[in-house]
Amino acid sequence: MSSGRSGRRRAPMGKIVAGLCGLIVLATVVVGWAWHRHTKIAQYQAWMVAGAACPVISKADYEASGTVAGHIFEYDGARLARAYGYVNCDEVASDGGKGMGAIPVCQFNSPTMLRVTTKRGEVFYSTHTSPATVSFKDDQPSCVLNATPGLQ
Repeated sequence: MSSGRSGRRRAPMGKIVAGLCGLIVLATVVVGWAWHRHTKIAQYQAWMVAGAACPVISKADYEASGTVAGHIFEYDGARLARAYGYVNCDEVASDGGKGMGAIPVCQFNSPTMLRVTTKRGEVFYSTHTSPATVSFKDDQPSCVLNATPGLQ
């Protein structure tokens, strides 16, 4: 008889332990998701900085400026050229860092002149010596001045 009582006590204890394990797994998933979301939002805020729009100039004005955007590279289907400085590119999550889509973005520390070519065409920005951030939504470039690039 004592073995029967022992068996009955183990069953509720086993359910309690299983329930606690399930709660621990659920808590781990929730905390992991919250941390990931926070990281994506912080990444978006670091890369998609606010600032005044970069001055757009015509191709004729670009060519007449005498400053050539000769440092050329391609990133995520776009061709970017800068006259000077350094650049750092990445992708951030759409919708303020909360979305499932990705937004390509490049930060320049002192480009002076930018030439950006996408499937939608070519655009020229005169940034002088200001830092700038260029992002792309649906192959449409957007450029802001006074970015705070994390370039070393």
